[in-house]
Amino acid sequence: MKDHAIRFEATPSLRMWGHAGLQRRQSMLWLILLVALTLAGWATVESWRALERLRALSDTESALQAQIADAATRSSREVAGTTDSASELPPDSRKGINRVIQRLNTPWPQVFATIEQRTPPHVAILRLEPDGHGVLTIEAESTSIDHVIAYAGDLAHQGVFGDVSYRRHSTNDQDPNRPVRLTFQLKLKEGS
Repeated sequence: MKDHAIRFEATPSLRMWGHAGLQRRQSMLWLILLVALTLAGWATVESWRALERLRALSDTESALQAQIADAATRSSREVAGTTDSASELPPDSRKGINRVIQRLNTPWPQVFATIEQRTPPHVAILRLEPDGHGVLTIEAESTSIDHVIAYAGDLAHQGVFGDVSYRRHSTNDQDPNRPVRLTFQLKLKEGS
């Protein structure tokens, strides 16, 4: 066996951690402190800006609420003024207004739903017109008068419709298909 001699002069010297880098460690601490202070300053400035924006929005909201309250007050005064003047309208104007209101009160969703469900592909609807007295005038066209009469009879007493009455018909002899137009009226059921 061979003897190995240990040489102590070649061994690395032991140093305490950070003993040689004390200056480097202090400069890193100052850098970290500087970055932390910069971030804290930036956060403070941004929070002040956000607080100012919040105050501005609050002021705007208060102004808008005051405008809404003022408009509601003016509107209620105007409505109160118009109800008093409504009785001053001439009878013809009141009748005209009531006819418009009755036309607007036509139950259009139910009317359209019934017509869409009941209209066959060989019949075309040309016109729908309420008269304001609970009667709906319909003008339909087809290649045969029988189709249009059957269609009108099929709509009678369906959905919101009541009785049917036929008004006029015409045939277009100049068209090679000779389409037939029928105008009929459907009475709307009461309460619809």
